[in-house]
Amino acid sequence: MGRSPKLVAWVALAVGSLGAAPARADDAARAGELYEQAMQAVAAEDYARAAPLFAEADRLAPAPVALTSALNAALRADDAALGMELVERAAARPAPPAGSDPTSDHAAAAAAVRQRFEARVGCVRAAPGAVLVTTDGAVPAGRSLWLPKGEQRVTVRRGAREVEVSVRVVPRGPADGPCTVVEPPAEPVAGPGAPLAPPAPASTGAPAAPDTQGDAPSGLHPAVFGVGAGVTVALAAGLVASGVDTLAKHRAFVDSGEGADAGRAAQTRTNGLLVGTLGAAVGTVVLGVFTRWSGGTAESEAQAARVAPFFLGTSGGGAFGLAARF
Repeated sequence: MGRSPKLVAWVALAVGSLGAAPARADDAARAGELYEQAMQAVAAEDYARAAPLFAEADRLAPAPVALTSALNAALRADDAALGMELVERAAARPAPPAGSDPTSDHAAAAAAVRQRFEARVGCVRAAPGAVLVTTDGAVPAGRSLWLPKGEQRVTVRRGAREVEVSVRVVPRGPADGPCTVVEPPAEPVAGPGAPLAPPAPASTGAPAAPDTQGDAPSGLHPAVFGVGAGVTVALAAGLVASGVDTLAKHRAFVDSGEGADAGRAAQTRTNGLLVGTLGAAVGTVVLGVFTRWSGGTAESEAQAARVAPFFLGTSGGGAFGLAARF
């Protein structure tokens, strides 16, 4: 049965804790895929590939087992920069309870990584109002960029201006000194003959186009939406319970070597509940869009739900859906 049931349970619990947040549920599913890829890399003893996969899985859906696996893989891959970045991440997490399983004791793994790497790398951060830029994109605010000690070249951006500067990286010692702050050079001052920015175009004062939206259909009764919401909640509860049961069966299998068939059946059940829960959630949202939330006069009915498509873009992709005004 391997590690698949443990992986499925981890993803299921992450989804269950997110409530009605579809984007974060997608993150959890993606984290599960990355975790599985990382486990395959570990099986092939390719720790240099496994470490960043574990780290990204933990970033999308934080979990002690993913963070601990990332730290251990970075240690085996001798990746000092990623290792110390993960040490910093682990320091911000709650301490694991005493007697935790070694596979999820991120504090112990972080201590081992720090002992090996802290004298080899240091961290840099952008000054307030600026961001550091790497080949993977901008470093999020509040996060450090870990680099080998010595003189390094980094790219810093403030506004639309992006420049490369030299910085001396100092290793962080046992006392955890502050990161080196990178300040972008001051912008050159425009000379007396520099052209002035063109004035903003004046408003024409034209009145807004009248709303010609026709009468909206009456829509569905709110009770229909209530039924959909109830089904979604029931499926989500079953998903969480099934994930817990799958994890328990996996632990029993590891301890005794028995119960493989029951574990696989629990895994299949949990996967089915995960798909069913996501489908029910999407269906409930669609019902909500077409539900008649207001009633009364014909004039109020004309101002009922107005539906329009929307696309929300992010650094990691995008989402398409429908927006409504009631």
